[in-house]
Amino acid sequence: MPQCPRCEALMDAVELICPQCGHRLKEEIVYRAGYEPQELLDLGLSPRFVTFIFLESKPKPFDYWCDSPHAGWACAIPREVSGVYPLWCCGSDPTVLWMRRGRIEFVQLYHDDPTVRFLARTEQGLLAHLFIRLLESADWHHPESVSRLRPMAELTGFHHFDQLCAWYQHLDERDNYSEQFDLLMLFMDGRTN
Repeated sequence: MPQCPRCEALMDAVELICPQCGHRLKEEIVYRAGYEPQELLDLGLSPRFVTFIFLESKPKPFDYWCDSPHAGWACAIPREVSGVYPLWCCGSDPTVLWMRRGRIEFVQLYHDDPTVRFLARTEQGLLAHLFIRLLESADWHHPESVSRLRPMAELTGFHHFDQLCAWYQHLDERDNYSEQFDLLMLFMDGRTN
């Protein structure tokens, strides 16, 4: 028997309104496949980042990493989440912005696994995740490969590109990548957009 997503009361399969709390099931759209740029701006995202999200054809360095948000789907969405905005897909796995407990989170969902990978609380943190992937796929030994990413940072509104590059250059000196990246994320995610 289905349950109300708000109060978890048992409902008949044909009911559209919860008899216990009055929640209207058809009015709340959790996964917002078709949304307008203004909705993201209203959530506090920067105009430059929103413009990047809505680019129909993203520049070549973003191939594969930032495919259309309609190129994939989410296997599962936790109950406590609302307002899920797919930003882009990598393969069939969407990277989304969602609201949980009244706060914005950027996460990666999977099309074949209910696991959620938390990425960041701010767009700068999300962009750090994206640009570390771009750096890892660039030929780091050729500075022109990396310098081609600088205009991409400007396009997206990523303010910490140089800091990320400097951090990445010194990775050989660190043997605890995950811990160091987590610390870097705390720094970048703590900044305002």
